[in-house]
Amino acid sequence: MNTKSIITILLLIFVAVSVVYLVTGNKQADTEASVTETAVEPSSTPENHQIIAYYYHGNRRCKTCRTIEAYAAEAIQTGFADALDAGQVDWQVLNFEDSANAGAVEDYDLVSQSLIIVEWQDGEKLRWKNLERVWKLVGEKKAFLDYVQQEVAAYLGET
Repeated sequence: MNTKSIITILLLIFVAVSVVYLVTGNKQADTEASVTETAVEPSSTPENHQIIAYYYHGNRRCKTCRTIEAYAAEAIQTGFADALDAGQVDWQVLNFEDSANAGAVEDYDLVSQSLIIVEWQDGEKLRWKNLERVWKLVGEKKAFLDYVQQEVAAYLGET
């Protein structure tokens, strides 16, 4: 065999192994994403008022989407620890492709992964906002955390 034939065979083996890896890797990611997550109604607080930050994701989750989820969780947990403990703020991660969450697609005009802030009063949705800037700020963690915390604080009526 000449060098050209050996290189061709090695490249074909590499391509075959890569395809097998991609196929099995995607099945694992789909299995992880298929864990059922369902929307939870706001919990009852003394004032029956609550702000919920929902992170909606799809079945396929890229690194950027996971980073947005992690940064948003950090922003909520570090910025509103007392409000979380008191039930004034809640954090939920939900799959918008799950049939149990189909209403969210219509309610919040979801077309992709989104961070949604919703204000609830006595079980009724008063207002909501899609924090679209998270996509632009994902490369700037501090700006991302500040943005999310400012938006949640505004919904809580804090300055």
